[in-house]
Amino acid sequence: MKVRILRKVPLFTRLSDGDLRLIERRLHQRTYRVGDLVFSEGDIGDAMYLVRSGNLEVVPDAAPDRVPLAHLGAGSFFGDVALVSERSRATTVRVTSDQAEIWVLAKADFQDLLAEQPALAEKVIVDRRRLPEEPALAPVVPAALQALRSASAFAGLSNEALAALAVHLRQETFAEGEWAYREGSAGDALYIVADGAVKIISDAKTEATILDAKGRGENFGARSLLAGAPHSSAARAITDTTVWRLSRSGFNLAVTRYPAIKTHLARTVGAELPVPKARVRRRPKTTAAVPQVSWTTQFRSGVREATTWFKGRRRATQVRIAVIVLLLLYLFLVSAPATVLSAVSPVTESVGARLVLLVATATPIPTNTPTPTNTPTPTNTPLPTATPTVTPEPTVTPEPTAAPEPTATPKPTRKPKPKPKRPTATPIPAVDFVVVESRPLTACENRLGTVLFVEVLDMNEVPMDGVPVTFNTADDAHPAHSVSGVKGPGKCEFVLICSNIKDGCSGWKVYVAPPFTTEVADGIRNNFRTPEGHWVEEYCAETKQMGNVGKHWSWKVVFKKTRP
Repeated sequence: MKVRILRKVPLFTRLSDGDLRLIERRLHQRTYRVGDLVFSEGDIGDAMYLVRSGNLEVVPDAAPDRVPLAHLGAGSFFGDVALVSERSRATTVRVTSDQAEIWVLAKADFQDLLAEQPALAEKVIVDRRRLPEEPALAPVVPAALQALRSASAFAGLSNEALAALAVHLRQETFAEGEWAYREGSAGDALYIVADGAVKIISDAKTEATILDAKGRGENFGARSLLAGAPHSSAARAITDTTVWRLSRSGFNLAVTRYPAIKTHLARTVGAELPVPKARVRRRPKTTAAVPQVSWTTQFRSGVREATTWFKGRRRATQVRIAVIVLLLLYLFLVSAPATVLSAVSPVTESVGARLVLLVATATPIPTNTPTPTNTPTPTNTPLPTATPTVTPEPTVTPEPTAAPEPTATPKPTRKPKPKPKRPTATPIPAVDFVVVESRPLTACENRLGTVLFVEVLDMNEVPMDGVPVTFNTADDAHPAHSVSGVKGPGKCEFVLICSNIKDGCSGWKVYVAPPFTTEVADGIRNNFRTPEGHWVEEYCAETKQMGNVGKHWSWKVVFKKTRP
């Protein structure tokens, strides 16, 4: 009887007996009493009904004494449009017999079946055209669609499939320390991090093992959603976090229209599942060190942030800072010591005067020189005659004549003239754009993001829109394209996420695309590790929160035009 009734449903006219038996197994029976409402006008459509026995009437609403629009008896069905539609109920169905037994096909069960049987889903989608035209779906929120495009789990899906998912995304916010879900709770949703960070832990009570950390553009909860099983882990917000939530019903409804969504997500999530053993050896050490950061680590972090901040300034600003630093060094290393010395100079002068007196008192010794009395020796003046013989030595002084060496000074060899030739031969005019800045963002700038921020400037350092920019891997295997100006004056962005989620990625590059010529900013990465293999973590001193951790680093690159 069930199969016979199911065959009457317009959605199922193209289904085989085997397909109908699959649906039959999803039916469960309910019993209603006289006067019970199966559903009311305005209710959300969440099931289809097959009447096994009893009588019912269809009325405009639940008000009494309404004229019935239709009567239903054994072997009839109603509510089938709800299986593939988001519209609410337009009428009310009331039981008029003493008792009515009804088989119910829940919308969630039906969508799970379609997700498991793609061939069945295609037949149902074809026959869906026979249904009365339904109202348009809710408009797609641009931010929700952008979140899906930025999420690695949905990379590669068509715009139509992403739009079908975006309609069902709802934004939720978790305060710092709040649980998104605990292990054992129903896996009825998937979450995409819009802002903030979430840690995935094995035990919500002890929080001893951190399996993973999810930042902007990453998802969690997908495995339980796909398996239809309770969560095997827990998720807790590290900071105030905003997420996009995709419910199971919304996911299944999108899958009925685009079956490839489920297979794509299963393949992607399977590649991104955390490896607990590898994480257990690393993560507890880093998290245990979070509350107690040594002063050496803080000092190194401060120096690194200061250096990064200085490199991020304009050239004119860097020059001003350098001048101020030099003035301070002159003040403390030259001017201040000179002042101290001048203060003690009277003492030094008195000491010098005493030394002069000592020398003066010691000079009477030459006055006691009897040598002038023994002047007859000068009569033996052949000595001065011998002096001309000695004079040849000064004549022999070709050493000064060896000054040809200064004449052969390295001026010709050193020739600073080639140096000015370098600027004339510099490659700067040879390209249209050069890289003036390429660096990772600081902890306070980033806040657990994984984004490449690109800015394009003209010759006067004014933001320049409409310049094509290409982001690619080192082997040019996965190019992504954008245009400056889509994220603000002269700006565009790329997501720093790849398939190797466990270890993060490096070796990316970005450059201005043809027809322009450009320098290439390479070495871009979304992670840093210590020599021991641990993730490098950085905290923002201003917000007292984690800014860079694991594979959640962002990068900034600035291009400048060199010629008109």
